[in-house]
Amino acid sequence: MGGELVGIFCVCAGLAGGLLGLAALLKLAVVMTNRMVGAPPAEKAPSRGGIAEWDWDDWDDEEDSALARPSRRKQAIPEPGVLKCAGVVVITSFAAVLGFVLLTFAAESVGLRMRRGETQFAIALVDLPIVALTLSVMLVASLPTGFWRAAMVTFIYGFLLVALALCFGAVLFVLRILL
Repeated sequence: MGGELVGIFCVCAGLAGGLLGLAALLKLAVVMTNRMVGAPPAEKAPSRGGIAEWDWDDWDDEEDSALARPSRRKQAIPEPGVLKCAGVVVITSFAAVLGFVLLTFAAESVGLRMRRGETQFAIALVDLPIVALTLSVMLVASLPTGFWRAAMVTFIYGFLLVALALCFGAVLFVLRILL
């Protein structure tokens, strides 16, 4: 009985750690996208009207004296919190698993054998656009941003996931050779 509880605890801790890791990766993707895109276009200063030559006493206007803080620049995509990122990751993961299961049923009904690794890999590749669209829509729904900026965050997030998987695979490969 005690070993089963330890196993359940380890699985839950692993899922929570993986969720937080993926949420942090999504937050990193938003930060990297903001660095690439830059600040949103500056809003036009409201015109006071009149003719520019008549505004000879603009040196004493108090409204222009407030300086903007240089450390606080606007971002194209506001940075989400860790819990918001975790929620987006959970819903996207659910959609990915659901899409994989439904595509598996469709492949088996056509006559493909799902016990083969190649077929599972092909179904996972077909599922990638569904996952990307789900993540983009979730980012648009949870952050005040447009679809194309959310799609750019999705692309960078996928790139980071692939890079992380390659690093993890390289470490496993080296450990396999050494041990």
